[in-house]
Amino acid sequence: MGRYSVPAKVRAMKPKGTMVKAISGHYYVYEYRSVREGGRRRTKMNRCIGRITVAEGYLSNAGTKVANSELACVEFGQYAIALACLQGTLTLLRKHFARADADRIYACALIHFVEGFQRMGGLWRGSTR
Repeated sequence: MGRYSVPAKVRAMKPKGTMVKAISGHYYVYEYRSVREGGRRRTKMNRCIGRITVAEGYLSNAGTKVANSELACVEFGQYAIALACLQGTLTLLRKHFARADADRIYACALIHFVEGFQRMGGLWRGSTR
C-alpha cells in the first residue's frame, strides 16, 4: 500500500469532491477540480472549506462562530424525558453522518420533539419562538 501524509482514518472523513492536506499536524479540507492544460489533466485546488479532527470529524468553516447568542430558560423535565427516549439515537446518527452534522440533526430533533416545530433561522440566533 502507498504512503500518504494523511492517515486513512482522516481521509475517510473528508466530504466527496474534496482534498485533505496535512499542514503542521492539522488536516485541512480544500475544494478541488480537474482542469485540462495542454492536453493533460491536473488537479487545481480552490479555497479551504474546513478541517478534520480525529475526535470530531469534518468541521466546516461556515457557521462555526456564534455571535450575540442568548440563553433561553427551558423546562428541564421535558428534556430529561426526551433524552431518556432518545438514548442511542445520537450514536446511530454519528455512524451515518459527520459528527458536527449528527450533533445538529440530533439537537434539532430534540428541540422539535419537546417544543414542537421551530423555524431553523430563529434557533441559531438565540430566539425561543
